[in-house]
Amino acid sequence: MGQEYSHMNLWALSSILRCESDLPLQIYKIYEEKYVNQFLAPFEINEDDFVEILDSLQLYYADKDICEDIFHLLDVRSRAISNIRDVCLSLTPLVAKSIPHMYSMCFEILDRKKDMMVGKDQVVLMLKLLSATCANVGDKPLAPEVIDDYVNSLYTSAGLIDGNIYYPDYIETLSIHPIIQLFLSPQFQGILTSKLMTDEQIDQLHKLDFEGT
Repeated sequence: MGQEYSHMNLWALSSILRCESDLPLQIYKIYEEKYVNQFLAPFEINEDDFVEILDSLQLYYADKDICEDIFHLLDVRSRAISNIRDVCLSLTPLVAKSIPHMYSMCFEILDRKKDMMVGKDQVVLMLKLLSATCANVGDKPLAPEVIDDYVNSLYTSAGLIDGNIYYPDYIETLSIHPIIQLFLSPQFQGILTSKLMTDEQIDQLHKLDFEGT
């Protein structure tokens, strides 16, 4: 994302990636066109097929490695199978040009019916995965209760408690919300040099369980 987030590990990692900024959408669209497997649960993809998609996009080795790392982090049962939707959502903060661009890609991935509507549970899922990506690279994540406050305030602004919203109307609201601005701030995240991780911390992150997301 932008230089204004240069205090974050997320920015440091994204700055070395050479892939196109819409990579998550490219991966997801190829999956929808060619790799939906009737023998797997919805959104599931095996590792061989995922690697085949990455190879078809002719990614640089470092970019491909990061995509595969996220795949493995989300393979919580060690079956060489991950949820392609969750993998693509988790990739968006690493490649997006801006916060609005990140949310726009996420919603497009979530929008299975292509009707530009998204449900509350989908927004919560999206934010949990985006927060987990930050945690996986050593930045501070959003606490679950803060995510709930963030989503509830979005629905309040829409005059709703639950249900679906027309997401193009709320991308800017999400992007400039005080919670996300504080989350991305140096005051909350700290400076980059203070967040170098020990081997033990890295090992703990690799053991995170995403089954609840």
